Amino acid sequence: TRPTRVVIRLQQDDPRTHGREAYLIGLLLCNKKGRRIRSLFAQDLVAHTLPFANRRDVTLETTVSPSESGQAYTLMACTFKAQEEGGFNLTVWSEFPIELTRAPLDLEAA
Repeated sequence: TRPTRVVIRLQQDDPRTHGREAYLIGLLLCNKKGRRIRSLFAQDLVAHTLPFANRRDVTLETTVSPSESGQAYTLMACTFKAQEEGGFNLTVWSEFPIELTRAPLDLEAA
């Protein structure tokens, strides 16, 4: 119903404990109606932390407005290279209450 400021932090487990360097990580906030992302175009991006960073954590700060259709945004936390797995923590702070839900299965990908 009103714009809200959000701060989103993606933190990967300390890579030194796994004998590797930190992955290149990033956050993308997209207008994909809350569905999983199969394709991504510039017009889909609402905010991002690009370029990917070789750091333990990245933080995205932005103001989001309710979408005109009432649909959810899609947040994608990712590594630059495919198949890089590890422990990650995602923390979200907001000025006003927001609802977070897990994206549905791939059957409903956008």
